[in-house]
Amino acid sequence: MNESKETSKKTELAYAAGQITEVGLYQYFSFFVFTFYFFVVGLNIYYIVIAFIIWAFWNAFNDPLIGALSDRTKSKYGRRKPWIIGGLIPVLFVMVFTFTPPIDSSQFFIFIYFVIIILLYETFFSMFGVNWLSLLPEMYEDLEERAKVMQYVLGGVFISMIVAVMLPAMFIPDYRDPQYFGNYVIAAIAMAIFFGFWGFVFIKWGLKEKLEYSKDAEAAPSVFSSFKYSFKSKSFRRYAITNFFAWYTLGMVVIFPAYVAFAIGVADTALIGLLSVVTLIAMVLFGPVWKKITLKVGVRKAMIYSLLIWGFSQIPYLFIEDYGSALIVSVFSGIGLSGVSYLQRIIMAVICDEDELNTGVRREAGFWGINYFINRLSTIAVFLSIGLIFTSTNWIIYGGEASVTPEMILGLRLLRSIFTFVGLMIGVVFMILFPITKEVNEQIAQDARKLHLEKKAKVSG
Repeated sequence: MNESKETSKKTELAYAAGQITEVGLYQYFSFFVFTFYFFVVGLNIYYIVIAFIIWAFWNAFNDPLIGALSDRTKSKYGRRKPWIIGGLIPVLFVMVFTFTPPIDSSQFFIFIYFVIIILLYETFFSMFGVNWLSLLPEMYEDLEERAKVMQYVLGGVFISMIVAVMLPAMFIPDYRDPQYFGNYVIAAIAMAIFFGFWGFVFIKWGLKEKLEYSKDAEAAPSVFSSFKYSFKSKSFRRYAITNFFAWYTLGMVVIFPAYVAFAIGVADTALIGLLSVVTLIAMVLFGPVWKKITLKVGVRKAMIYSLLIWGFSQIPYLFIEDYGSALIVSVFSGIGLSGVSYLQRIIMAVICDEDELNTGVRREAGFWGINYFINRLSTIAVFLSIGLIFTSTNWIIYGGEASVTPEMILGLRLLRSIFTFVGLMIGVVFMILFPITKEVNEQIAQDARKLHLEKKAKVSG
């Protein structure tokens, strides 16, 4: 292997290290924040639902703003790097403070603390995440390059999610028990150190911005215009709906510890984590398969196939009652999730390419900021669904395991199966309507390469 190839692979691996941080921070927050505040802290379900609705409305402003401002940033360090560094360090501290609410205070005071902390968490997380995601289409231009890098990125997803769901089990024996409040804090500190390390690796060796895009900041649209231009894209509109329901399904992970404990009857945190590990192993093992499928049939058909597999794997959660069955279902869920995770960023990169040909400007962060906003709207849908089920079964405050009724367990089953299945099938419909076929994608790639050469010549000259 020559030096340039070695350097290229080092950069690709270091770029993928950023995925460990990005997914890990989000997954740890998603997996534990509901369980912690509802079961351990004892916060009323109404307060939790209201807090996440406020959080999602904040994202209506926060994510598109960060994306548009990043596209317009002009500095000697590039467009993305100042935002990435500025977001990473604070979000690590806020992640720890997420699990230090004033438990001796009133419900309302805890609610106020919860709202403030999740707004801060989201703001700093978006500064890092939006800009990390924006680098993929900038650094890697064609489908083959992106498909190769996404295999490393899937490896990053695997590492981050394994750590996010398994390492806390070393500190927290029972996720629902209030006596382990302090253990959540220790686990959060360990997570911050781990994810912070991989964020540093990415910044040091995997953050590369191309010279030919340096002038795009001057022509990037304003925040309002960026929002308007993004939704003019038929490709983005249709994919956004698909992605909304994919994130809705991912968002239901917040009830997974409760689902396993009450519907399957397994409260051991290591065994709960093992179910996620099985899903992740299947996800990584099938990554190369999805790469081959994508290169053969294109991103549109590959996403449809993966959504169908992931969707039908949700149905058994309605009726399974033993741990062995849950392990088997986790494998099939991982196969579908593998395709969706692999393709999400590649599809967004293709949409950005198409937009650049139409506007002459690369504005990945603007797209990713709005995409983040749409993803966070899915969180409103998740918590409205949970609120609907929990209130209809009179599960307002957790009163201990003895207070859990068969109706409450059925509610958990419905959330984990039927709600997610229906959402993913809606995603399939809108992916069928997605206009970028394999042939269209190939033409976009050819035209984009020509445009990039012209931009590079202008900057160099």
